Amino acid sequence: MKRGDKVLSAIFLLLLSLTILVYTLRYCRPQNGLSVEVRSDGVLIKEIELNKNLTEEILIEYKNGKNIILIEEGRVAVISADCPDKDCIKRGWLKYKGDSSICLPNHLSIRLKGEAEVDAVTF
Repeated sequence: MKRGDKVLSAIFLLLLSLTILVYTLRYCRPQNGLSVEVRSDGVLIKEIELNKNLTEEILIEYKNGKNIILIEEGRVAVISADCPDKDCIKRGWLKYKGDSSICLPNHLSIRLKGEAEVDAVTF
């Protein structure tokens, strides 16, 4: 290996290590103080604190259909919807602060909120 190859390999390994570190810090930390906020037409319908022991199904009915939201093991998902594309179901489980799922035809939004954290500090 030439000197340039070694430098490029070292830079690649450094970038790979930083990527793994950022991923670990963002997604592998326990999420404390999460709550789910369910809104319809911008109006808050329900806000629930999440924990590992909570299991609940929420039925939200409209004049043209319904949505069923499942809360279990500290995560949330839309499991049934009367909308054409079912994008809210395809979104899957919401587990992290800031995750959201929106059903546009039914004007439903689900968002996970968490404790305030500092994103960055500048001087």
